[in-house]
Amino acid sequence: MLKKILITIFFSLFLCVFGAYFLYGRYWIEQLYQNKQVLFLSSMMDIFYPRFWTEKHRFELEFFVNKGNQVVLRIFLVLFVGSIGTMAYYFNTFQF
Repeated sequence: MLKKILITIFFSLFLCVFGAYFLYGRYWIEQLYQNKQVLFLSSMMDIFYPRFWTEKHRFELEFFVNKGNQVVLRIFLVLFVGSIGTMAYYFNTFQF
């Protein structure tokens, strides 16, 4: 029973994070692209992608939305595979 609860919690967390990006992430990218900046996001953009401010004049908004989708999908897949591996290890090592 505990295994099912843990699996449900892991999958729910991943789906919530993934869904939150698609609800708010695209909106924030559009805000940055249109210079209606969200303060914490523009600071993060300066740290992680400083060329954004020059490249936004060369590329359209859809390019940056697609890049954001790729980054979130890659993070999601790495966390998903890591959590599956971790759960498999602990479920086979310890008996509940």
